[in-house]
Amino acid sequence: MANIEQGTLEDYEIVRSITGPVQNFYDDLRIAAGRLAVVGLVTRFQHWITRFVQRRKLGLEKGEKPRLVKQLNALNEDLGMGPVSVEVFENLVGVRDSVIHGDSRAEWEHNGRVRKVADEYRNAYGDVEITEEQLKEAIEKAVRQVKWYDEKLYAATQKPAAKP
Repeated sequence: MANIEQGTLEDYEIVRSITGPVQNFYDDLRIAAGRLAVVGLVTRFQHWITRFVQRRKLGLEKGEKPRLVKQLNALNEDLGMGPVSVEVFENLVGVRDSVIHGDSRAEWEHNGRVRKVADEYRNAYGDVEITEEQLKEAIEKAVRQVKWYDEKLYAATQKPAAKP
């Protein structure tokens, strides 16, 4: 595209008629990649959290909250509040569920219930869209949360030193 735009064509309309569809295609790929990255991130994050909950043999609260939210609440009650708000991950679960169950729409119906993603993950067309910065931040927060729980779990399994 850079070669086309810097080429010998001087008519802007002709250049845009060539580059516009190509740019739209790449924008669509970028948006789809971001959506799929969130699905992968939330899935891997939930696998770690599930392991921690199982290791501690924690029960989960009842209700309609997503399973990951219930697990995070149980870990926070058991080990103390993690460094990242549960709401951050609840919003990411909404994005994941939209991609999987709602064709990446910002609002969709699933199992007879209307579901919505957080406003920060909506675009002007009513679809889910996550920016590169939002994705990087989500990854950083997930890693920070997993490491924090892991350190707490490790410390909880260490035997105190015998007193002399």
